[in-house]
Amino acid sequence: MFQKIISPFLYIFWMFQIRILLAFPLLVGSISVVSDNAAVSSKTWLQKFCFLLKKLPETMLKHYHSKREGYVILPRVGVPVTLRCTLNCDKCDAHIPDIVNPTDINVDRLIDELELFFSQVDYVSCMVFTGGEAFLHPHLDRILRFCAETNKVGNIRLQTNGTLLPTNKELFAVLKDKNITVMITDYGRHLQPNVDKLKNILLNKGIAFTHTGTAFWCDTGEFCKKQEGSAKRRYRTCTQRLFMTYFDGKLYPCCKSNISIEYGGLKDCDEDFISLNEVEPYKIAEYLKKLRKKPVLHSCSYCLGTTYNSPRIPVAVQRKKVGGHNE
Repeated sequence: MFQKIISPFLYIFWMFQIRILLAFPLLVGSISVVSDNAAVSSKTWLQKFCFLLKKLPETMLKHYHSKREGYVILPRVGVPVTLRCTLNCDKCDAHIPDIVNPTDINVDRLIDELELFFSQVDYVSCMVFTGGEAFLHPHLDRILRFCAETNKVGNIRLQTNGTLLPTNKELFAVLKDKNITVMITDYGRHLQPNVDKLKNILLNKGIAFTHTGTAFWCDTGEFCKKQEGSAKRRYRTCTQRLFMTYFDGKLYPCCKSNISIEYGGLKDCDEDFISLNEVEPYKIAEYLKKLRKKPVLHSCSYCLGTTYNSPRIPVAVQRKKVGGHNE
């Protein structure tokens, strides 16, 4: 009953917040994420909202300057480096447990793709390297070093589920870069028995890190199964559209659609992403504008989205495995 009473207010707030962030995308880099806890804590979203307003004048000036000069500036871009993971989370946001025979992204190929990316994009406020579990990639140090040495990235973040203890000396050396932060997601001690050891290692090595979690996950539905309801309405209120993903040489306006399209066999999705090797550099800004103005993505029909009223589920519930496959 309480959820039904506050839903109209949440819808208005949610839409207002997303409209501001879409109009001035550099704000996304300032607040990092739209709070998933808005439905349970008015204090949390009020703090985010006030911080957003405080940054608005400065960000508007930067936004109009970059627009006038024709710069291609992206607020936040996720880059998956591996599809392997140490956990088997049900309702995984990246659908990793649904991928058959997951592998690491080839390091040479990924660096070539990042070279293409930075040849056409002027600046990224925040680039987030994800998985699966990013620490599983054997050449993670090379990937991070490539991005750390470019002058086109503001902040670099490495997401980890806190289950692994890295030992690569080259990786430690790169992670000490002042613009890199290791983001440890809090899934609970039963899934992260070594998380304190990991934090101590990072602390002793002088590596910046955070250890945070969320009160719940959003149920986005079964992998590549058509969902009921209005996909257009879901996309309009979905926070995932604020965070782009670069995967396999393609730029996606949603951090979930890339896996569904690449590994779920979805068809008729050619207009849901931009293939950078097929677009002239001077046309990237135009293509991005068209992509952001789309009222809905084809892949949204297969996703419940991350919205103000998405079904809430417990965090990181583990699936059972049968014969090496998910049950």
